[in-house]
This record gives sequence, structure tokens and C-alpha cells, in this order.
Amino acid sequence: MKHKKVKILIGLMCLGTFEFATAKKVALEPSLSNKKLQLKTGEAKETTYYTLSKKYATVFHIGGPGEVTIFLRTRMAEGEPWDNGYHVKYILDGKIVKVKPIAKSRMSTKTVVMGKSFKVSVVQKVKLIIPPGKHRLEVFSINGERQVFSRFFFEKYPKPKWATEYPVNNVSTTSLTTVDSQKKLDYYRIDANNPVKVNVEGNSYIRILVRVEFKHSMFSDNETRILMKENGKVLYTFKVSSVRSKYVVYTEGGRLIPGTLNKIYLQVPSGDHKYEFVVADKSKSALIRVSYDKKRLPPKGSKSKSS
Repeated sequence: MKHKKVKILIGLMCLGTFEFATAKKVALEPSLSNKKLQLKTGEAKETTYYTLSKKYATVFHIGGPGEVTIFLRTRMAEGEPWDNGYHVKYILDGKIVKVKPIAKSRMSTKTVVMGKSFKVSVVQKVKLIIPPGKHRLEVFSINGERQVFSRFFFEKYPKPKWATEYPVNNVSTTSLTTVDSQKKLDYYRIDANNPVKVNVEGNSYIRILVRVEFKHSMFSDNETRILMKENGKVLYTFKVSSVRSKYVVYTEGGRLIPGTLNKIYLQVPSGDHKYEFVVADKSKSALIRVSYDKKRLPPKGSKSKSS
């Protein structure tokens, strides 16, 4: 498996302008898009499609977990029965990049492009899984020969019910106390030589809470790399950035200062896994806590119809 670098961005990301509905796909409106196109099929209402660009992203802010379905059509020339197929690229949170091949499509005989004389292809669909948490999704077409038009839907999955995944190796607990409510929070300290190891079942989500630790001589932001390994191989490198936290302190005091909280969400593939978390930077340390929840699908309900 190739290494994947993920930078966890600090700050609140706003949700897109859409409403969630249980077991129902709802249309997504991008926060940033290219040219729009109105299509109409038979007696159905007009629908808005967004032109995908190779250079400029169509952008969404989405709260997971859930599934995004992208409806795709291409611009067809007069008398052209099929397009040649193409590729769609999407980027999640600025770092995780995937390219999806789209098979060739025939011309649609039922769909009209409002105000235009050209035709479009029949719908092709791509499905993307969005993990828990707040995410930025960017979508591009990397087809240089013809225009690609897109429409987006989101199906919300049940909210995870996080349960702590305790380390299986011998590691001591480090307790923090919140300044306002005096609530105690248990973490585990990791550095370059002392990892935290956890067993995780497949087909689940994990949430990794990370607080970088500050020495008293450190006054600027602290950027630290956290390695996630399995069987000795690095699966992910998480680059987390923190400032000194004003809201938690060490319960028993100490020579270090806890940093602000970073949240990392991942989907675990099938099978049993033993993950190891360690700091890549030899002079630094961090506090970590891992939670999990089994992946649960929404109850069956109405689905949106393609046009």
C-alpha cells in the first residue's frame, strides 16, 4: 500500500446548504462551482447540472458518514451515438486523491438541454464513501476532449457511537482535566520509541484524537507527524498542527503543556487489524486516544430517481 499523507486542518468547516433526510438521497449544492446547465427529461422537472473542469474544482463541505452519488453526463455531438469514456478525479480534505474511470455512454434520446442545441449522454453514476467528521470534497474532470456535466446527491449514514479502543501493549495512562467542567480525559503518550497499539475489527470507523505536547520553551505552533503502521509498514502519515490548549491541563501537573485537539477519521477495511501509532519526530511527543464504531448503513427507504 502506498503511503498517504493527510494534513488535519484546525478550525470549523461549515456544512453545505442542504438538509439531511434519513435513508434518502438529497441533492447537494456546491459551495464553489463552474458553469451551470439546465436539463429536462420527459415530464420531469428541470434539473441543474454543474460543469466539471480539469483546472477548477467543484467544491462541497460535507458532514459524514455517508455516501455521495455523482450523476455524470457528457456533451454529445450531433449524430454521435457514443462518447469515448473519461475519468473523474476527487480530492478529500486536500490530500486523499482518487481517480475514477467512467465507461463510455450512449447519447440520451429523452433528455433536452434547455436553451442549447447540443445533446448529452445518458447518466453514469459514481459513488464515494465519506467517513465521519467534517470534510471538503473537490471534484474535477480530467477529460480534455469534451465537457462533463455533474449532479450530486448525499445519503447520510447513522452517526457513530464511539467506544474507546484500549491499547493492547503496556502503556501508561495520562490524564487531562478540562478547565471549565473539571472533567477528566484519559490519553496515552506516544513518541518515536513508544507506540500505542490497538486491535480493530474490519468494516468499522476509527476516530483518532491527538494532542501534540509542548515544552515550556516552545511558543509557536507545533507541527508533528504521526505514523499509523500495520505489520511494520506505514499506512498513513498524519501531519497535525496544534497550539497550546487553554481548555485542558494535566491532572497531575507535569513539565509539558497539552496542545489543542486534532480529530482524524478513517474507515477500516474488512478483516482484523492491529494498528500501531508512533511519532515520527524524535524530539517530540503526543497524546493519543482511539475510538471505534461498527459501520452501520441507514434503513432502507426511498431513493432518488435518475433522469
